[in-house]
Amino acid sequence: MPGSRPAGVYTTGELQQAVHLYGQHIGTRAVVVGAEPVAYAALDTLRRAGVAVAAQVTPERRHGTTPWRAAEARLWHGVPLLTGTAVAELAGRGRLSAVLVRHRTGRLARLACDTVVFTGDFVPDHELARRGGVPLAPGTRAPAIDAAFRTEIPGVFAVGNVTHAVRAAGAVAAEGRRAAASVRRFLAAGEWPPAVRAARE
Repeated sequence: MPGSRPAGVYTTGELQQAVHLYGQHIGTRAVVVGAEPVAYAALDTLRRAGVAVAAQVTPERRHGTTPWRAAEARLWHGVPLLTGTAVAELAGRGRLSAVLVRHRTGRLARLACDTVVFTGDFVPDHELARRGGVPLAPGTRAPAIDAAFRTEIPGVFAVGNVTHAVRAAGAVAAEGRRAAASVRRFLAAGEWPPAVRAARE
């Protein structure tokens, strides 16, 4: 992202931790980059923190959530959705003061804000696996696993947002139940295939 690297630039995860875990002051006026379901979760978090949202921007031609969710943000909460629009530059010294956005026509606009939240282009939450030496699948940057959620390290399983980028809690919980069956079989028999063939490359 061109421009300076001032305070006030967040990912969705950083925003949610700052608000929900640490009760930190976020800012007063934000721009949310993205229009997928997690972007609307970021809008909810910003509202909870008392932050006004200047706009939501996406390079796509329409939002990527349910129609009622998009309508609620736009009509009930007054958040404009700028489609076909990408962030061109971050501006500010010390603290973010604006984002410059470019519409698909090439027109530039400046949105005054002290906070920007980037909500798209997620990768799996693989930091612990990477530090532990678990081999990652090159295509996904997630731990390489087989259909039983086994990694290439005997006794180490991977599941949920370690293997997928931002899945819904219900889907992750269901996957966790299936992985638990694999863990129980391993604990009972102690068997591990000589080579784990990655199921998700």
